[in-house]
Amino acid sequence: MFQPQMLQHGLTSDLRLMLLCLCLCLRTELAEHGFRFCTESLEAKLQKQLEVPAEEQTEEQEDLRKETRLLLGLCLDSRARYRASSMHLNLAKQDYQNALNICRQEQGETHPQTLVLMSDLATILDLQGCYDEALALIQQAVNLSRSVGHPDRHVLLGNMAGILLHKGQLEDSVRCYREALSLAREAGDQEAMDMIEEGLKEVKKKRKEEKASQE
Repeated sequence: MFQPQMLQHGLTSDLRLMLLCLCLCLRTELAEHGFRFCTESLEAKLQKQLEVPAEEQTEEQEDLRKETRLLLGLCLDSRARYRASSMHLNLAKQDYQNALNICRQEQGETHPQTLVLMSDLATILDLQGCYDEALALIQQAVNLSRSVGHPDRHVLLGNMAGILLHKGQLEDSVRCYREALSLAREAGDQEAMDMIEEGLKEVKKKRKEEKASQE
């Protein structure tokens, strides 16, 4: 989930309100209405902040603007997950893209959360059958994760392996899965290890199907 840096410095009243809304969204059938309230409230607040000329903004106001945008990113990320879970993929894609744009602008291209959002967006593209676009995006995320030593690189690699599997590039998929498995073992991430093992089983199954079709 999207994690604003300012969470480290305590909760503001806006953050408490938005987190409460998000909790309610995830627990009721009125999720879309709740998410809409969150996003529209934050967008309206941002619009008011932008009405202040840049030369007149104080450091405190700039910090508040960034905080508000990160909260908006939190809402968009959460709504994207909700929409993806109900297979509203086009809407989820739009929210992930907007959340990714915010994260890139406010926290940088190589920030861990930026890379996670790139991976999440790639997953949606994969589900939509846009394999080339998905692969290009997850490849970029993996390359950036190598350059900064991302702690969850094995998760990104596992996602990339799955996309390669769906694209039919089985050898490349196995290579990525094996690298991901090695890193997951080093990290002690049993959940990721289990998912990677399942992915390798899928590759094996796919190979058998291809062999049978050629006989």
